[in-house]
Amino acid sequence: MEETYLRFKEIEKILYTKHSQIKKNGITHILEILNKMGNPHKKIGKVIHITGTNGKGSVSYLTASFLSSLGYKVGLYTSPHINSLTERIKINLQDISYSEFVRLYEYVVSFDSNLSFFEIVTLIMIKYFEENNLDFSVVEVGIGGLYDTTNVLDGELCFITSIDYDHMDMLGPTLNDIAFQKAGIIKNNSMCVVGDIANEQLEVIKKVALSKKAIVLKVENLFEIIGLNEKWQMVIKDKMTSEIFSMPIVGIKQTLNLSMVILGLSKIGLEINNNLIKLALSKLRFDGRFQIIETRLKNKVKLFIVDGAHNPAAIKSFLENIVFFGFDKKNPSLVFSMLSTKDYITSIKNISDKDIFKNIIITSINNPKKLSPFIIAETFSKFSSNTDITVIDELKHAINYATNFSDVVCILGSFYLVSDALKVLREDL
Repeated sequence: MEETYLRFKEIEKILYTKHSQIKKNGITHILEILNKMGNPHKKIGKVIHITGTNGKGSVSYLTASFLSSLGYKVGLYTSPHINSLTERIKINLQDISYSEFVRLYEYVVSFDSNLSFFEIVTLIMIKYFEENNLDFSVVEVGIGGLYDTTNVLDGELCFITSIDYDHMDMLGPTLNDIAFQKAGIIKNNSMCVVGDIANEQLEVIKKVALSKKAIVLKVENLFEIIGLNEKWQMVIKDKMTSEIFSMPIVGIKQTLNLSMVILGLSKIGLEINNNLIKLALSKLRFDGRFQIIETRLKNKVKLFIVDGAHNPAAIKSFLENIVFFGFDKKNPSLVFSMLSTKDYITSIKNISDKDIFKNIIITSINNPKKLSPFIIAETFSKFSSNTDITVIDELKHAINYATNFSDVVCILGSFYLVSDALKVLREDL
């Protein structure tokens, strides 16, 4: 086992060197490789494909949890990962093993060793899912949709959660461009469920759907939020039946995400009832999305709110959650960092405009694309005059320092930051 794990760690390092590698061949080359493999992408059960600027991870996990709760064998493919590379590929919410990952990596690169990180991992997922005779495969898009590696799959149901600015260098400069790219996952004679999407972008999606003879359904929110319980889960109420549920993933957008999943699965003929909703929600485990962790530190109860929000829309949503759940009244401090590839100026302006945080600690992300903490601090100082801004490069020290100012510490700005922060909170602090 140790030998397998060491080989897995070697492969992980190799894959990370390919992270920034841009695929040159669209999906044509991937289809050629799949053909040589015997077309495993056509043998992974019914495919449910999910895209959107924000919220696609939540919808993916919810969908997989519902389907596995109904007794189906379900594959789940998501990105990025928080704790381990293997968590991107799951069957019935259990990660692929190191040994299976290693075996399938060797198999995939035997066809072409010059693929990108995401292409290799996607091919591993497809082959793994084929070998396990699945009923359903729930697949989250990497970036966009139309040219995404996952778009080799043919699904009868897709979700488009939201349309906002992110990855404009790849998807185009306008929201309509982004909507068109994301609508690229709609397949012939399929069904597409959309979330809170503006009418102009909805028209773009409907036009693509019309050309594919596909149906577009816009969801209505079935639930209202009551508040948080003692386990820091969200308490929600069905607007029609007044039934109460506990939802482990917190956030004002999460009830709409849940509503999307219920609508989509109902429309492909699955029966959704209250017991199923309770069971599916109880099985949900999902790190890094407005995740509230309570711990004792310096003889005091401290709350850490950890969120991978990494674009202006997601950060705006995070700040709305802070206010909605009343954490803004607790004088929270903020540990923050971003990647240089993200729209950090708008993100920082959004944070400064809300004026929630009086103490902001800028730290470093363990990633080659990290943005200099000093650039972040300088940008904050342009937008905010009444905030104390401190730069502490090492994340553990940054988190510790933040607890001096408040019993509520928010950690925000990147899934890479969140991944390392969770390790600190679970092991070192």
